[in-house]
Amino acid sequence: MSPVRPVKPNHSINEVVFVLHFSKSLSESDLQSLVQLEDQFKDELPKMEEKKGSGFSFSTENQQMEMLPSMLMSVAFKRMNDKNEFDWALRAERNFIAVNYLNYGNGWKEIWPKVKDYLTHAAQKLINTELSVESLALQYIDRFIYEGQIDCYEASTVFDEQSEYLNKKVTTVGPYWHIHQGWFETIKELPVRILNILNITAAMADKEHHTTIDHSATIQFKQKITNHKTLFEDIIKGKTTIDYYFDLLHEENKQVLRELLNKERIDDIKLT
Repeated sequence: MSPVRPVKPNHSINEVVFVLHFSKSLSESDLQSLVQLEDQFKDELPKMEEKKGSGFSFSTENQQMEMLPSMLMSVAFKRMNDKNEFDWALRAERNFIAVNYLNYGNGWKEIWPKVKDYLTHAAQKLINTELSVESLALQYIDRFIYEGQIDCYEASTVFDEQSEYLNKKVTTVGPYWHIHQGWFETIKELPVRILNILNITAAMADKEHHTTIDHSATIQFKQKITNHKTLFEDIIKGKTTIDYYFDLLHEENKQVLRELLNKERIDDIKLT
């Protein structure tokens, strides 16, 4: 029996994050409009959190600092589990809206429609209809637990040692190491490029040895989508824009894992 297992019985996904990035920060009016979703989300995301903060204004005339009135800085809607940890969360702050999911058990075809529904409700509530969408991002955090003798850990228990994402050093240094890398990919027929960022860490956590693969893929639009609502309306190859691009990001993540993991780990998580 292998000393390595995925963090969940049938997959290795510890967390997944979906993000809409805008070209400028959400206004306080935009955030206040999202608060109106409380009743709509009361069954699925019943815990609402509002974060307020104050800023400062500096007067060059009298060289004095003045505290500005308290403002709404972020809004979040969450669903908590029995351990009082969130399973689902939708949050809006600065220049983005994100959905986090920590209980990825039913597969992409069941998870994505729910995420899209949350993002659609949020987008429809935003006051500023001219918010430009700068990018879309999908982040997966995968984890494998090593349960063997720690001195016997080798990168090859999880990874294909011939993978282009590994360097020779990590195959010889033992159980503790880290790799950080990034690269761009272009798609000829589409006005976008994809930024991939890949962090791989082998380390102890909670008295266990964790191998963590943190991969984010970001669609960067060469021409910003000038009205965020068109993401949910315009069609690309028979799909709405947001469906098409998040499906593309999902496949990008799967391809990185195929090229990174060894065959045993690919079989463990039923990666197709």
